[in-house]
Amino acid sequence: MKKYVIFVKTLLNCGWMRKTILFACLLLLLFPLVLSAQSVEILLLKTTTALSNKQEMKAIALFTQAVRLNAKKSEAYYWTQLDRQGEVSVKLAEQLTTYYKIEREYDKIFQFYSEMLQREPDNLSYLAGYAESELFRGNEEEALQMYKKIISIAPHHLAANIFMGNYLYLKAEQKRERLKANYTKIKSPTRMEYAHYHNRLERLFATGYYPAKKHLQNVLQQFPSTEAKKTLSQIE
Repeated sequence: MKKYVIFVKTLLNCGWMRKTILFACLLLLLFPLVLSAQSVEILLLKTTTALSNKQEMKAIALFTQAVRLNAKKSEAYYWTQLDRQGEVSVKLAEQLTTYYKIEREYDKIFQFYSEMLQREPDNLSYLAGYAESELFRGNEEEALQMYKKIISIAPHHLAANIFMGNYLYLKAEQKRERLKANYTKIKSPTRMEYAHYHNRLERLFATGYYPAKKHLQNVLQQFPSTEAKKTLSQIE
């Protein structure tokens, strides 16, 4: 903007011929700013036209450009002017989700994954994105349930196995520490108390460490994760 101020000052100090030439140049400099301000609306209007003409790929490309220029106006278009029951609506929602991932706006990401899952409830990519957004929003239990659903559909899903393996291991460690702390408080444990402590440790391995081990082994089948190997050695 500073260069335009300097340009105008120069214009005022010139003769009429030079003023005319410089004024024309000034309009050319300002034209991209005016065009940019209008282009989002134009792109969204063209998106509507493309959708009306069943040109879905063209509509997605136009909407993607609009999102890059102005995500808020593009989102408003999505919620207020788009037929969200149409097949292409999911693809347009994906473009907004991609933008908000870059911006790390996790509430928006969650909102759009929820929207897309209404159309495609078993889409693994959407389920994983939903779970991840819940984690970043601090909703661990909701994320856990979603990762469990993913595992039920695709037992070897990488992201779900990484989460479940580490989650179950950490929870088992916390329970083991509590069991150990409570047992060490007993000054002279009886055989019955020791047997009870030992049985609870065995139960913890069966319900916590062993499932964690299986998930981490699934991870190693897909790539050599150093962290997964380290956790498995600690379980052993």
